[in-house]
Amino acid sequence: MTWECEKQIRDVLHCYCRGVDRLDDALLESVYWPDATDSHGIFSGSAAEFRAWVIPFLREAYGGTLHMLGQSDIRLTGSSATAETYFMAQHWGPPDPDRYFVEHVTGRYLDRFEQRGGCWRIASRVLLMENATRQTGHTGFDLDRSQFIWGSRDHEDPSYQLF
Repeated sequence: MTWECEKQIRDVLHCYCRGVDRLDDALLESVYWPDATDSHGIFSGSAAEFRAWVIPFLREAYGGTLHMLGQSDIRLTGSSATAETYFMAQHWGPPDPDRYFVEHVTGRYLDRFEQRGGCWRIASRVLLMENATRQTGHTGFDLDRSQFIWGSRDHEDPSYQLF
């Protein structure tokens, strides 16, 4: 039972990253309980308010984002759990050599999960920053964009054909 609960919690963590990177409000809604809270430093409030804030913020501030998870320390206590999960994220600007930038962010998510009706979701989240850097200017990496399949920040992303 413990292994299955931990798997469900990890699935919630993965869905959070996918929801943020695809700017998918419905997916983000599915990872939080309706009464959940989120404290991301520059934002602190309910999870619903966080979703209403983060999607427009990311759409306006960045050309894209990519969140990656590291190890998680998950501790189960009945129908609640705590988790500390390491993350790395990249945020980037438009592919314009005069305005291009990449931000590298590392930190940890401190989450409290609750199981309700057999489903695990985030009840509260605190983001802890460890490091943040920004690089500006041209990357020096030129490639023929037409030779690749590129992701998008909406339901046109090819991954939606799989899920």
